[in-house]
Amino acid sequence: TVEDEDIINMPVNSFDEIMTTMAGVVENNNANGGIHLRGGRTGEISYLVDGFLIENALFGGMSMDIAKDAISELSLITGAFNAEYGNAMSGVVNVKVKDGGKDYRGSLSYYTGDYNSNAEDIFPNISDNSLTANTTLDAFVSGPVIPGLGDKLTFNISVRRNQSEGYLNGVREH
Repeated sequence: TVEDEDIINMPVNSFDEIMTTMAGVVENNNANGGIHLRGGRTGEISYLVDGFLIENALFGGMSMDIAKDAISELSLITGAFNAEYGNAMSGVVNVKVKDGGKDYRGSLSYYTGDYNSNAEDIFPNISDNSLTANTTLDAFVSGPVIPGLGDKLTFNISVRRNQSEGYLNGVREH
């Protein structure tokens, strides 16, 4: 289990990058991508967000991306687990989303860049660098709906937008 305080200090951008810091988790950087847990396949992991199953039915894996600022806790269950998790064979990932509070909080991050390689014969147009080829925007806001009511009626809004020219133009290393 990784808590909010630890997630804030990690040099990661999303939940899958948080997972790769845990024991037994490997990220596959080939064309298919994906997370592998304890040697299993990508589709053998069940993903839950606040207890609800969130999976890509066609390819396996999680069907959405969650910004790290919106996560209050990420739990990874390996080994034996109950039948309530159904199709999970390698493990279960449970993401708990933050609740709004009595104070307003927010964050905004944006990064941009491009792939670079000397292998022009493999990656066409790789030398045509553009600062907007790959961009990621993360925004998070939470707090009370009506100030003064404390934490009785709160909101939590998280937005994550990824735009990429694709893996054929190189591999993101850092």
